[in-house]
Amino acid sequence: MKARKFFLSENIVIGVILVNCILIFTEGYLLSDFPLFFTITNAFFALFYVTECSVKIYTHSFKEYISKGVNRLDFILSIISIPELAALVMASFNPELTFLYTLRAFRLIRGIRLLKILGIIKNGEALLQGMGRALKSSYLILLLFFLINFILSSISYNLFGVTAPEYFGSPLDSLYSIFKIFTVEGWYEIPEVIAEQYSEFKGWLVRLYFILILFVGGIFGLSIVNSVFVEGMINNSEMDKKIDKILERIESIEKDKKIKDK
Repeated sequence: MKARKFFLSENIVIGVILVNCILIFTEGYLLSDFPLFFTITNAFFALFYVTECSVKIYTHSFKEYISKGVNRLDFILSIISIPELAALVMASFNPELTFLYTLRAFRLIRGIRLLKILGIIKNGEALLQGMGRALKSSYLILLLFFLINFILSSISYNLFGVTAPEYFGSPLDSLYSIFKIFTVEGWYEIPEVIAEQYSEFKGWLVRLYFILILFVGGIFGLSIVNSVFVEGMINNSEMDKKIDKILERIESIEKDKKIKDK
């Protein structure tokens, strides 16, 4: 029972997360000097999180546990920790499995729960809920944005796959290059490299082509994605209803006051 309370104590869990984040950071400086220490501590933290998740599911039932967004995140991160634990055992037999150790970096995501230390967990939960609403309201526009990227990258692959293989040599390279143009930063470098391989007239056609891509995806497309996402973040129907009720209550009080004055 005491062991169960240990894993159910939010303060203890947050303390463990804080120590884990500090050790993951310092590992970058001290790993070569204390490899055994960091191997043992990483195994401890991975085992701790898996055990914490198991205890909470056993105590509250899986359905109740998974109903909270923070718990869903913890559950996913705990699943990610399992291959890391397996690698600690199997790496001695197959050294190639040591790459699984890098999964420990994902445990830093648990640092979100440190918001409780700052006493702003309500705002933190509201932020996570807002992000969930934003993703739900913007997934269609994100899908459309990806579709535009896919179409333009396919066209660019066929147009410049031979003349600029470093940017458009394969469909995936082309997809990444078009996305870089969408981000606006340094977008002009790609068309300039390609334009130098053509005549002056064709070079300007190449520049015009990429300017259109910039407007469609970078300026117009990303602006829509950002606006829809922000709208989803701040749009809270429940809060709007509460505000409407408050305004109605204020109006009714003012009406009653006017009637009494008469």
